[in-house]
Amino acid sequence: MGYLKIHHYPEDPVLQKTVVTVGTFDGVHLGHKSILDRLKEIALKKGGETVLATFEPHPRTVLGKGSDNLKLLNTPEEKEELLSRAGIGHMVILPFTMEFSRQDEHTFIRKYLVDYLHVSQLVIGYNHRFGHRRNGNFTSLQDYGNKYGFEVEEMPKKDVGEVAVSSTQIRDLLNIGDVTGANRMLGYHYPLSGCVVSGKKIGRTLGFPTANMKIIYPKKLIPSQGVYAVVVDFEKKLYRGLCNIGTQPTFEGKSEVVEVNILDFEGDLYNKTLKIRFVERLREERKFDSKEALTAQIDADRRQAVALLREI
Repeated sequence: MGYLKIHHYPEDPVLQKTVVTVGTFDGVHLGHKSILDRLKEIALKKGGETVLATFEPHPRTVLGKGSDNLKLLNTPEEKEELLSRAGIGHMVILPFTMEFSRQDEHTFIRKYLVDYLHVSQLVIGYNHRFGHRRNGNFTSLQDYGNKYGFEVEEMPKKDVGEVAVSSTQIRDLLNIGDVTGANRMLGYHYPLSGCVVSGKKIGRTLGFPTANMKIIYPKKLIPSQGVYAVVVDFEKKLYRGLCNIGTQPTFEGKSEVVEVNILDFEGDLYNKTLKIRFVERLREERKFDSKEALTAQIDADRRQAVALLREI
């Protein structure tokens, strides 16, 4: 793992010969990783430094474009860890405001890329748009590069199964419970972290005690309701697990809960933090006619999860 340095504008990171990319990079998925790999390749040749210029908060939450329902693929900590693992040297965070969004592309390039980051080469994703009303594109970037003395490269789109990888596409997959498809685009198992809190202890009465998770990051996207095979990361150890997301309809539940049955584990988890990684959706959540029928189904779910997670 590399060591990622984080800078908040207008803090001066004092960078030279920078190879820069710009974007929110929510998910740090395979499309993003192809850009980051190219950044490192160029920086190695130039003897320069790799820089991701990103925005906080997410631009859509400021511009009001679906912001009420916008959920993110990464917590800030997850994003930092993924970028560090990718070997990126610097993440520069630009505060995104309505005033910021009104800047034209020329002002953005001159003020932030040229004067602030001293860009030597800019690498952008396929069909990248920027500036007020997204008027800036690859062609205009090349013109500004000629004017200010930096190179520009546009990466081709990244496809997985003939589908273009994007954060929006991954969110759509998670919203229908297709964690397998989402994982293929992410390049890793989708994570979700939470603090274990006291629940109704229904699982204990069925012989399958569960840890009820209060999700730590409120903007984090929770996959669609259903039963999932998961890997549980607890105190630097990995366990196989079964996760249910839903309202516990057999017991007339109303509120959505995230509960995890950890296989081969005994101990007190209250007030402890768990990270689960989704591997595969086993089935939808449904109401059973009796506790006995539910218990039999959970037992079948556990056996299926064990088989799926044997190689994980």
